[in-house]
Amino acid sequence: MDVQEMYESLLKGYQQIVFDDLTPKLALYHSLYKKYEENNEVFLDKAGIFAYVIQSLEVDTLLLMAKLLDGKRSDRNILKFIAFSDSNRLAISWKNGNIPAELITKHKELIAEKQEIINRITVRRDKFLAHSDKQYFLNRDKLDEDFPVSIDDLIGVVQCFQRILTDHSFGLMSGGRASYEGFFYIAVDNLLNKIMYPEHFKWPCSTPDKTL
Repeated sequence: MDVQEMYESLLKGYQQIVFDDLTPKLALYHSLYKKYEENNEVFLDKAGIFAYVIQSLEVDTLLLMAKLLDGKRSDRNILKFIAFSDSNRLAISWKNGNIPAELITKHKELIAEKQEIINRITVRRDKFLAHSDKQYFLNRDKLDEDFPVSIDDLIGVVQCFQRILTDHSFGLMSGGRASYEGFFYIAVDNLLNKIMYPEHFKWPCSTPDKTL
């Protein structure tokens, strides 16, 4: 596989992971958590089983993001993709020339802006999600205090991924991947409203036909 084929294969693979896997899971996690925050008593009473779904989505989302961000342990992550694009910039053909050097610089700056959050995500993976660190595994509150990561932080990092991959996609083929996270927010909101507030969705029975 030559440089061009490798670049296109990597771009396609990361797009699938970010747009088809990570983005929907984060949207589901965020929308469920928002619903819990709006009225946690009703949520736990009527839709308590979804609390476990929230926890599972949080773990899955953080683990996947850590894989995409850990530049030291793997050659398959967003950081290595930026480095590969940089080192092979003049050997990679876009529709109108090569990858601009200033774009690579911009992408490195985007990652640098998120570096503190990236560090906290990977630490949470190492000390709690993937390993049982003696200081944090049985003390989740201390983990949250020492290495806080909010949903807004996660959204910001995913949007950074999307921007980088979309820039490459538009340069290569003048088109990018659509992001459908809005659909998941609407779907979860509609579903949980019906579960948590069923009285708002009761339709009156039709009047029986007395002519028979």
